[in-house]
Amino acid sequence: MTDEQANGQIGHNAGNFEDMAQYIIRTENLDEELRKKKSAHAADCRPLHQDKKQIIKDAYSEMGVPGDAIRAVVSVRELRRREAELLYGLKDDIRFFADNLLDTKALGQLGGTPLGDAAMVRDAQEQAAAASPPPPPAAENANPGA
Repeated sequence: MTDEQANGQIGHNAGNFEDMAQYIIRTENLDEELRKKKSAHAADCRPLHQDKKQIIKDAYSEMGVPGDAIRAVVSVRELRRREAELLYGLKDDIRFFADNLLDTKALGQLGGTPLGDAAMVRDAQEQAAAASPPPPPAAENANPGA
C-alpha cells in the first residue's frame, strides 16, 4: 500500500497489536487512578454535603424557606460570581463589547419565550410604524355648515 493509498485510513501507520496494547493498558491504569481519587474525594465531601442538607432542612423548618428556593438562589449567586470573574479577566476594550452584548436590550433576557417573542414582534411593528411616513391628514368636510 502506498502512502497515498494509506492517507485517510484509520490505523494505516499502526504497528502490531501487542505494541498498541501498551496505550490501552496505560490509559486503563490512569482511569483506575482517577476512580480512586474521585472515590477518596467523594468520601471527604460527604460530611459537607450532609451539613448542606441539614442547613436547607433547618431553613425550611425554622423559616419556611423551600429548599429549592435556597438551591436556586445559591446557584444564581454562583453564576453571577463566575460571570463577574470572566468579565473582570477581559481587557477593557473587550469587556466594553461584552458588557454591551450582555445588555438586556442587545440579546433580550426573554428571547425565545412567548413573552419575549411577543415583545420582539411589537417592537418590530413600532419600528416599522416609526419608519413609515405618517398618513395624510383627514380631509375636513368642505361644507361645514351643511
